[in-house]
Amino acid sequence: MGQDMYLLLVSAYQKRGLQREAKALLKQMKKVGLLNTGLSDDATGKHNLCEKTLNSPGKADLAIALAQILEDEDQTIFPLVYNFNSSIFFFCKARMIEDALKAYRRMLSMNVQPTSQTFSFLMRGYSSLGMYREITILWRDIKRFMKSDNLVGNRDLYELLLLNFLRGGYFERVMEVISHMRDHNMYADKWIYKIEFLRLHKNLYRSLKASNTRTEAQSKRLEHVQEFRKWVGID
Repeated sequence: MGQDMYLLLVSAYQKRGLQREAKALLKQMKKVGLLNTGLSDDATGKHNLCEKTLNSPGKADLAIALAQILEDEDQTIFPLVYNFNSSIFFFCKARMIEDALKAYRRMLSMNVQPTSQTFSFLMRGYSSLGMYREITILWRDIKRFMKSDNLVGNRDLYELLLLNFLRGGYFERVMEVISHMRDHNMYADKWIYKIEFLRLHKNLYRSLKASNTRTEAQSKRLEHVQEFRKWVGID
């Protein structure tokens, strides 16, 4: 993330009246050499790029997300992880998924641990573009961080995974997420997933029998689809 991106975030803070957070971020920028000495605190709030971007259609939601993030943690110095999360949210909202991934990879290279929000923002970005296969790759990262106890999965994250895998037709992943939720004693609203399945995959493998499958992959997929149908109560 370059200076312009950070200045955009500073401007977003100021627009929401979050002066403490804006000053904390400016302090961090100065510390790592990202803030030109010629720019004053007041000048950054009027930075042309920030104003242009924040006033663009569909992009003002960044400020709302920043406020929500701030409610989760009350820190005197705004942690770097939230700066990354804010950037990732902005890029995903603007459907700039490649830039969101660059921010995510930069986050990992700096050993900044992603949070549930990090993955939720990325998933929503992928989902808005119909990139469900990429969410299966993101799921690997989520499992890796959970296995090393660096991430605690919550119900919102699991439900987002479940819906996206269902929409993408990745039923093996669907059942895997359901298993994770079951292991953590998390409630799953089966009715929501039943309606979504009937909307998108109502006739999928409805009359196909295991003995008629042509490949092992098809046989496995049929098994997972049948398992899901049973789970949500579809005959």
